[in-house]
Amino acid sequence: MANPPQSGDGAACTTVVTEFRSVTEEHPENYTIEVDFMDKGEIRGLIQELLSNVRQYYTDAYREVMERQEQEEIKTVANRAWETLLSLFPNQPTLDIDFLSSEGENAAASIMKTLEEWAIAGLDHRPGGRDSLHYSVVAGHADKCMAHLDSFMSDAGDGDRPALWPFVKLIRVYLRSPILRTGLVLADLPGFRDLNFARLRATERYLRHSCDEVFIDVDAKETARTSSEVDAKHISNLDDQIQKLERRIANARARRRRFADSKRRNLAADEIIDLEYVDRFEDQSLKYMLTQDIHSERKEALILELKQFLISRRNKSVTEALMSSYTAKVFCVSNKLYSEYCSLDSDQADGYLQLSGIKELRRYCQLVPADAQFRATKSYLQNQVPALLGSLKQWALAGSHVVDARRAEVLRGVLNEAEQVLQSVQHLLTSSDHGTVRHRRYWRDGAVAVSRDWANVSQSDPSGSRKTLDLTGFYQWHHMSYTAWCKHHGRYRSPRIGYRCWNEEILNPALPQLRASWDTMLLWLEEEKNGLNEEVFNTFQNVCNSINEHHETAPEALKNLLWNLKHRQRCIKDVIAHAMDELFHATARIILDTMGGHSSSYMVSVMLPVYYACNRQYGKGSDARRKEIMDRSIMSSDLFEDFVALLVDDFRDLRKATFARLGQRLRHEIHNITRDLRVSVTVEGERSEADQDLKYAAALKRKAELIQTALGEAQKIMLEVSSVATA
Repeated sequence: MANPPQSGDGAACTTVVTEFRSVTEEHPENYTIEVDFMDKGEIRGLIQELLSNVRQYYTDAYREVMERQEQEEIKTVANRAWETLLSLFPNQPTLDIDFLSSEGENAAASIMKTLEEWAIAGLDHRPGGRDSLHYSVVAGHADKCMAHLDSFMSDAGDGDRPALWPFVKLIRVYLRSPILRTGLVLADLPGFRDLNFARLRATERYLRHSCDEVFIDVDAKETARTSSEVDAKHISNLDDQIQKLERRIANARARRRRFADSKRRNLAADEIIDLEYVDRFEDQSLKYMLTQDIHSERKEALILELKQFLISRRNKSVTEALMSSYTAKVFCVSNKLYSEYCSLDSDQADGYLQLSGIKELRRYCQLVPADAQFRATKSYLQNQVPALLGSLKQWALAGSHVVDARRAEVLRGVLNEAEQVLQSVQHLLTSSDHGTVRHRRYWRDGAVAVSRDWANVSQSDPSGSRKTLDLTGFYQWHHMSYTAWCKHHGRYRSPRIGYRCWNEEILNPALPQLRASWDTMLLWLEEEKNGLNEEVFNTFQNVCNSINEHHETAPEALKNLLWNLKHRQRCIKDVIAHAMDELFHATARIILDTMGGHSSSYMVSVMLPVYYACNRQYGKGSDARRKEIMDRSIMSSDLFEDFVALLVDDFRDLRKATFARLGQRLRHEIHNITRDLRVSVTVEGERSEADQDLKYAAALKRKAELIQTALGEAQKIMLEVSSVATA
């Protein structure tokens, strides 16, 4: 992730997630930029957060903050929010601090309404219009690309138009790059410290749901400052040798200049040993020049050795420190070393390039998509290519067996029935989709019932609902601590209390039931996956059996058809497996958001209005009002019903998108099978396409056989590579 400058001006990459992708068939042009904008609901959430940040500093609420560190944090966040609002509304003369910090009943709601109206009106300046959520543009060259990116990442150049960047959700850049050509997608993420909470939640969600690998850019300058006695001695020794060589180089240079009017001086003993071959030269000037060159080479080698030692030692210290706190792979890289030596062509330059760590990082990045590509290639060679060859051969075989009208009618009836049976596979998909919806409703109803039980238990507990919710001492906190947790959306750490996450504590009573509900859903999905595969197997088996009964009618054509149906079945099985794996993987991420209290979790989503309401309270009696708002909210079943509604909607959208992709791929496979079935029989008096061009059909069969042989070799190599990779 990027470590952007501490500013609110929207300077490049400070707030916008930016993906870098390789050009594709859909995006063939170099420097294609796609932009996703926030919808109106997301815009409302961002403005609410900005207004809340400004008011926390510029109203009397700030007077209640006593800790210096928290005061500075509130001030920094407020100023950044103010700068963002100025970028959004440059032509609103009434926009000032006095307006945003107005007091009075419903003042915040009135200000919020005005800001929303301004924001919606400003969408007319958005590329594509106010209703456009996506925009695409092709830049002719790199400079033009940067100009377009700047327009989405910084304030408008003329200062009169609203800035686009606050409402930009995601930017994708398609370009030609060797490292991206492998299928790798690099995403530059803003640093979390520089984001308001609305941006932070969106970035964290992207990180959790879209990223397979995360690189965190940290500065290693402050690490590994101390040296062991052995390390210090080694460093000192290398430094002494470098200093000696510096003096020898200077002496050799001076000797060379004075050689015309001086005598040859004796070299030190170790120099004579190292430079014996120099004495073979009679030209004294040449001797001094060679001596100087050799000393220079030795000096450079020692400098490289010293840098290798220092950098390796520091990298080891940094890696060990990070590994002790995080289970992560650590790369220590130097952009400076790489930029200095990447254009040089020498062994020494290669040493510095290796030392920079960037070569190792590049290799790792290239390996990230390699496993997925290998699995896709393996499936392609084992399933799609054999099926394609079988279809080509099926076309070429059409007409090789002419069938009389009576037998042809019977066989075509069998093939038509087979086609209808195979079409039913798509209906299986639709019924599976509806089954998911029904099961999701049962799951939702159970979860809502849990929320009501939760609220009822809390209200009926005579010892106090707070203990039921595991919020020990929650309502007895000092008002300053309570306020701090509200301002940090339930997640905070103080010296006296330590770390507490209210969102997790509020959710704790419901976790057993939620886990049980998700386990039931996952089990049902697994059963549905197995059921789909079983239905597909039975369907193909029945089709093959019915065709096999008429094998003698057209032996060669039907034999190839039966052979190819097995490969088409594997293709469909692979399509189903891939789609269901995607569904399980994405569902697991939704489950994490269900069970956690992190910034992008569902519990934080439903608690945000509660925290905002608490944060609007200040002055006399504000502590009691905050706790009353919190108490009323967490004991209401509405909170959990909203919680369930959010995750159910996300799961519904996920399921819908997954089955839509599955349906599209499945229709493609069924179309291929249908085509093979329709060319399998030629009736007397008819001529197939292949029969109309026998020369071309024969050539196609020969080439298909050659490809089949090459495919066998490729499959053999693939199996060998696969066995090595898994060893």
